[in-house]
Amino acid sequence: MRLKKKLSKILSLALACLTVCSTLFVASCDSSSSANNGMGGVVEVPTPQDPISDALNRGPLTNTLHNVNVTPSNRTLVSNAGTALATTEYKIIVDTSNSYTLRAATFISQHLSNASYATFKVETHTPGEELEINLDSKYIIIGCKDLFTACGLEMPKEDLGPAGYYIKSYGDSLFLEVKMTNGYQMGAIALLKAIVGYDMIAHDTVVYENNGETLPDIDIVERPDYDYRNYTNWMEASGLYGMGYEVDPIFVAVGENQARVHNIFAYLPVEKYLEDHEEWYSSNSKHRQLCYTAHGDPVEYEAMQEAMLEVMMESVISQPMQNVITITQEDAPYCCDCETCNAVLKKDGSISATIIRYMNDLDVKFQAALEAYAEETGTERRYVQIAFFAYHTSYAPPTTPVEEDPTLKCSPNITVFIAPLDAKYIYSFYHEENRVFAEAVKAWSEYTDNIMAWVYETDYHHYMFPYNTYSSMVDTYYFFKQQGANIIYNEGQRMSENVTCFGKLKEYLDSKAQMDVTISYEEYKNKFFKNYYGAAADIMEQYYNELRQWETYLESVQDYGLGGGIYQEIGSDKRFWPKEMLEGWLELMDQAYKAVAYLEFERPQEYAKLVKHIKIETLFPRYALCTLHEASYTPTQMLTMRQEFKEDGDELGLIQQMEHGYITDVYKQWGLM
Repeated sequence: MRLKKKLSKILSLALACLTVCSTLFVASCDSSSSANNGMGGVVEVPTPQDPISDALNRGPLTNTLHNVNVTPSNRTLVSNAGTALATTEYKIIVDTSNSYTLRAATFISQHLSNASYATFKVETHTPGEELEINLDSKYIIIGCKDLFTACGLEMPKEDLGPAGYYIKSYGDSLFLEVKMTNGYQMGAIALLKAIVGYDMIAHDTVVYENNGETLPDIDIVERPDYDYRNYTNWMEASGLYGMGYEVDPIFVAVGENQARVHNIFAYLPVEKYLEDHEEWYSSNSKHRQLCYTAHGDPVEYEAMQEAMLEVMMESVISQPMQNVITITQEDAPYCCDCETCNAVLKKDGSISATIIRYMNDLDVKFQAALEAYAEETGTERRYVQIAFFAYHTSYAPPTTPVEEDPTLKCSPNITVFIAPLDAKYIYSFYHEENRVFAEAVKAWSEYTDNIMAWVYETDYHHYMFPYNTYSSMVDTYYFFKQQGANIIYNEGQRMSENVTCFGKLKEYLDSKAQMDVTISYEEYKNKFFKNYYGAAADIMEQYYNELRQWETYLESVQDYGLGGGIYQEIGSDKRFWPKEMLEGWLELMDQAYKAVAYLEFERPQEYAKLVKHIKIETLFPRYALCTLHEASYTPTQMLTMRQEFKEDGDELGLIQQMEHGYITDVYKQWGLM
């Protein structure tokens, strides 16, 4: 307890420093506290926002499917499970007709073997090939529809979507079957969870709650709450698959640069068309967006749609596995202000009205082209959705009711990709701070039956500093599912593999909430610390709690102008991050290193992994010291600190320190490159 008291003292000193600098108040690192504000008053120091679902009524969910029934049995799966003598009679039988089944079978085999120490062999099955299955057979059967049917089994009537699955016991055997191929990944994870309590905390940390001695009776009909589960930060393929993130791209890539978002100029490049078709482009801001009315010229409007349709079909045909094609505005807060667009804006209340009508007209042509292609080639008819952004100037839906103007209702094949850029993500969308953004999302439901969500969990000006969305984001997932979203993209740092400020915790919570939005933040946060940090769990969680409390305090001080948005300048002022506090946190992490030191010779691989996990979290306070407190150290000390930071940053794959800024730019400023 000495260390905790010392850290409390350091945080108190840090707040005292702020009092001197800005007549603010002193606080400790307890879960809640009062402090003198330097002017004779006492102010409550806020604590981090816990999940607010108990404080505010989120309302029910009616659009989820989690029928999970797992009943323990005495059926032996592995003899001598968990020992070197472990054996099993079970074989994994897999359909050979597609790669999705084989990958799922291999994944299941790997983790059943890891948990039990028995070897689970994978044997392939060609559709139509005879294989006798009775109630005493010992098979785990993946994707063999002919065997599934031969056993008298039928797929459930529920809509499983693209990633749902059916896991069903049949005597001593077990079937995993899906309606669409993406379901094999999520079904494999659910099967392992049911049998051995599988859970991937991070790509290098897997938990098994039991050793697979017995095979339970299983009857699972389940669909992930988000059909396509996008990853937040860069992650290697094995981690994506094992955590239930989408491995293959969701969206059709378009144009030479294979753009999947902000891609309107991939369809209609300015350099190719502007000279002859100026009406296709916005009349302001140097043609930085499209004009979705073609300036009111019907001939140009038709030509614009035909040119776009040609690119759409080329892209879709070349990418047969994707079923969403985006036509999304550029990443700039501009829209066309020609006379026709201004008239629509005045009449319908939002420039999004021009986009809706344009997409509806385009979809008629697109669906007809898909139909014609299927007939010409004798292939199966594809159903591909069009998605457009509600973003920046197009974020708000129209105000003209659909009853008055049916042309404002999106066709069933069109999805609105809603991106609340200016929301404060440290709060959930049930919080008053985000009411205006939540109301806009709800209002869109009149104009579309399909929404996707693009949300954010990073400070894009300061990647190396914390952004306090750990618990609020769980409720945000719930909110968008409640509004009917089946796809969500939670943007993190994309290019970064080892994100400091507990990015790995966010990745874990994201993977769980995208599967089931009703998860408990507290339960999974505790599970993460226990398994990701091992013997250092309590120390690292202490640091996590202090970091969150401190940031919550900073965001509560109105004069600081932080507020909780994704572009707050939380890394720009050394008053926000006092030297003594940062050094105290690094001292805490030194204690974490010592807590796992006993493993260095006993289990060196586990030791190296835990050291890496701790080292990731040292990057933030070290970076803050190196960028904000240079004057507090001698030149020699600072040079050493920066060199050591670069060495560890290189080891951990650090690439960016802001959205459009690379860490190498900082190293150059430091004179290290």
